Amino acid sequence: MAYNSIMLDFSIPEHLDDIPPPYAAQMAHCREQALAWLAAHDYQLVAPPLVDYLETLTGGDEDLNLHTFKITDTLSGRTLGIRADQTPQIARFDASVNQDDASTRQQDKVRRYCYCGPTLRTRPPSQWRGRESMQLGAELFGAPAGGGDWEIASVALGTLRAMGVTDFCIDLGHAGLFNDLTASLAQTMRQKLLALVTRRDGAAIEALVASGAISATIGQALLILVQTSGSQEVLTTATAALPAAAEAALKTLAFVSCQLTEEQYDCAISLSDLGSYGYHSGVVFSIYAQDRLLARGGRYQQNAGADGVGFSLDLRAVYELTQPLAPPAVVNVPLQVADENWRQAVAALRAAGRHLRFYYNDNPEEAVPLPALCCHQGKWSIKE
Repeated sequence: MAYNSIMLDFSIPEHLDDIPPPYAAQMAHCREQALAWLAAHDYQLVAPPLVDYLETLTGGDEDLNLHTFKITDTLSGRTLGIRADQTPQIARFDASVNQDDASTRQQDKVRRYCYCGPTLRTRPPSQWRGRESMQLGAELFGAPAGGGDWEIASVALGTLRAMGVTDFCIDLGHAGLFNDLTASLAQTMRQKLLALVTRRDGAAIEALVASGAISATIGQALLILVQTSGSQEVLTTATAALPAAAEAALKTLAFVSCQLTEEQYDCAISLSDLGSYGYHSGVVFSIYAQDRLLARGGRYQQNAGADGVGFSLDLRAVYELTQPLAPPAVVNVPLQVADENWRQAVAALRAAGRHLRFYYNDNPEEAVPLPALCCHQGKWSIKE
């Protein structure tokens, strides 16, 4: 069949989108600014593969498993996945590197990594976002609770600032509180309660207590998580109401909140924030701007047993909140390009990083759109 006789379909699969110019360039600029910021804070860039073993990508988390596209590897016969989140891959990379270096590894050595690449989900995470994201983030291993939690939250906020995002706030929570309160329950019930606390559905929790599905003690503690939000002072009330085992987690939250407040960040407590997936085990946070969720992060348990703490964001959601790039300067290309000064001016502008666009117009009566490269008294310069 001839190519021109094929009926071409220019549609895109549901919940996937092209990013046209100039927005794709704006997103790439955000990526450059973010990675430069992370490199300045000693986060080393890692580029894991788009496809990995399913058990690596999900780590046994059911929610993450449901979001992962699955394929069969024709070489090994094993099940592979297209990553929905890069955090498990970075944890796998860190564990494998340190295993190879086990003879010389210092157990308290702090390792910092950053990454940026596409991820894909089987379903969109919300009605406002697509299934594909350009995930950028950082992971910190070997840092203690409190100090490491503050560092990664501060770095996440600084990354947004480096990209030009302003006027945002951060909500802090602690997944360990929920994990400890529900440790005695079956996994199916824990997953159900996780969803109820996250969406602050106190009525549904009370109904489970009334039906006898969970004890009144657990139900009351979960209701405190649902109802506790606000400034740092709410932690005092939560400490008095929750079991004594929660005191250490609440102290860590107070420390992180205090540190971020000292850095002039708008910080709030939200104990119903339990992280984006079920693998979080400590401090978690969500960053918002203009009522839009921009970044999430927190502490989690690696498969190798060591704690990691990190954050991630979707550049597709962030770049829209940054300033548009400056328009290109127009360079009129005459029919005969013989002026050496013109050539030198173009070369100098490109070397300086100026965005130029050639404009083919041989009609001297037609005005060239600004900004443009113009000649005045024999010298070429940009007229804004």
